[in-house]
Amino acid sequence: MTNLSDMPDDVLIKLFNITSPRDVTRVKRLNRRFNGVVEGYNLGKPRVRELRIQTRSTEQPPKIGRIRFGAKTPENLAPPKKLVLTMKHGEKGQKIVENEPTCSKSAFIEENLRKIVINETLNLEGLTIDEEFHKTLCAKWNDLSKIENLSLNFCKIEIPMEKFANLLEKMRLKSLVFDFCTFEPSLICDRLFENLKMLEILKIQPRSHCFFEKFTDFTLTSWKSRGFVPKEIGLYNCATSISIEGIRNLMETIPTQKIDWDFGLLILEPAGSNSELLLSLMFSSGFELQVNDDFQSRRLKLQKNRDFQLAFNIRHVFPMPQPPQTL
Repeated sequence: MTNLSDMPDDVLIKLFNITSPRDVTRVKRLNRRFNGVVEGYNLGKPRVRELRIQTRSTEQPPKIGRIRFGAKTPENLAPPKKLVLTMKHGEKGQKIVENEPTCSKSAFIEENLRKIVINETLNLEGLTIDEEFHKTLCAKWNDLSKIENLSLNFCKIEIPMEKFANLLEKMRLKSLVFDFCTFEPSLICDRLFENLKMLEILKIQPRSHCFFEKFTDFTLTSWKSRGFVPKEIGLYNCATSISIEGIRNLMETIPTQKIDWDFGLLILEPAGSNSELLLSLMFSSGFELQVNDDFQSRRLKLQKNRDFQLAFNIRHVFPMPQPPQTL
């Protein structure tokens, strides 16, 4: 009979990962072999339903009615910020951990991530996702496979697209939200969504208007081919290379669940069959059409029985007139 202590590390890791943290703590006391595996691979950590990492200013708000004297220095203009980690274990229970502005932020995050396993949601607010932070998140001891919801608010993403895509692939994302984040437009592309096969909610609202040139019909085609279409898509303050034809093809596989799609601004060429496709989509049978004037564009909204909503903006791009050539 095979002794459990003689099993390879990868087998023991899989067993301990499906065991409750309390039982893992008991098991590691049995012998040095189990203790070495648990401590070496940082197993048996408590599970957290939601982890929120945010930056907060340490500057105290001025009192109303008081005059503040003194010259403004760079320290006063940009006060140091502290990191706040909020861990929610259930509906009510939560734990808040703060660090001092003088402490290393990366060391503080790593220290607390080593103590827990994120089970469902990760919220990042006001953080800079750079190489150092990416290395901490993708460390072997950090299990991201149970994260279903990722929300980025007021974040600055500095890592290249490939590394960011690999980070997302370590999770089983059902919801991905970018709210007022700063990043290169090339970050949002077909490659980013290629392996997110469980995605149900996608919302992107950059801090400034962006054109995601590499976000094309290829993503819509892949969603259609695998038969799993996100039920909620919100592209705000941005334009993509998605076409009318791509949207029509995606509508052929509308699931029974409620759908709410907003594809933002579509860049249409004045020539070709775009006009015919657009008219065909606008006057689709069974849909209610609403057309409103928006800022430098026209917003179209199609609705069907309150279970399906489709919206997008259109603005024709005409070629610039060339100056006459002189003989």
